[in-house]
Amino acid sequence: MATETTGSNDCERGPETQRTIKRGLARKSNRHGRETIESITDAAMQILIEEGASRLTFAHLASRTGLTKGAVMYHFPTKEALLEHLIGMYRDRLEQRLRVGRLEASISESPVVDETVAGFIEWYRTFRSERSSNAAFGLSVLSLTTKNEPMREVLQTWYRGVFERVEQSPCGVDALIAVLALEGLFYLRHFRMDMIGEEDVRRVLEVLEARCSVPPQEAEPKGV
Repeated sequence: MATETTGSNDCERGPETQRTIKRGLARKSNRHGRETIESITDAAMQILIEEGASRLTFAHLASRTGLTKGAVMYHFPTKEALLEHLIGMYRDRLEQRLRVGRLEASISESPVVDETVAGFIEWYRTFRSERSSNAAFGLSVLSLTTKNEPMREVLQTWYRGVFERVEQSPCGVDALIAVLALEGLFYLRHFRMDMIGEEDVRRVLEVLEARCSVPPQEAEPKGV
């Protein structure tokens, strides 16, 4: 009886054990796939920054990553697919950085009443101290959108969302002025053309903060 019972339990456990093994193999395969994609995109970013889009070829990516050309093309069948992935990464980076900026503004108790403006201001403060390679990647990606409408639409959609939020700002047009001014500062920094000192930057940010600290209707003199 004991032998029969043991045999029965082994049979019952067999399919479950096999499913567990398959799930484990699937997780390992998915993790390996993510790591491979990350390796490819990291190499693609470096090629864009250091050598330009014309050098972003599957053969060059294979050489950079140590993968075969076929392995690279398994994940990104066309160069267009790879570029779309990179522009999506850049859009996600923008959204993450703005989210972090809003969090930093909240933690520092920023006087700015519009969280989008407050997030942009804190984001820019951090951006000025970053390594130039981060700005270089942004420039490389933006340059790819000039002749590619679908890629350009990815970033246009993100900016459309930003400006829609700004339109609802309690700061009125001052919120729009602040975001446009900060975008100008970002792009000057991207191109290393912001030939102004830290004190000038500090004063500019203070002015933007002051203009967006109190909603216009609250700033009006009483009795008006």
